[in-house]
Amino acid sequence: MPQAQLQITSGQMHRGHMPPLTSAQQALTGTINSSMQAVNAAQATLDDFETLPPFGQNAVSKAWCKNKMDESKHEIHSQVDAITAGTASVVNLTAGDPADTDYTAVGCAVTTISSNL
Repeated sequence: MPQAQLQITSGQMHRGHMPPLTSAQQALTGTINSSMQAVNAAQATLDDFETLPPFGQNAVSKAWCKNKMDESKHEIHSQVDAITAGTASVVNLTAGDPADTDYTAVGCAVTTISSNL
């Protein structure tokens, strides 16, 4: 008896009984694909660390470290807020009838999410 063959397809969708995509839907698909590539590229750089100069224990060095930490916290909070807003936009914009969806706005929200990761 012959062995069963396994076929794995990734990154594609079966569209056998679906109407063709509109140009706005095609543009959104392109935006999603570009965003995923950007996320994958960013993920690949997560192990890269910036080399910092040695810090002293004086007041100026400690103040610089505290200031840098505060700036980083603020930036992270801003990015998380933007991701949260983008996600809410995607949910709200895609909740109704697909014929009434503003795919350009959905694409902008997807770009906001991916650019803030």
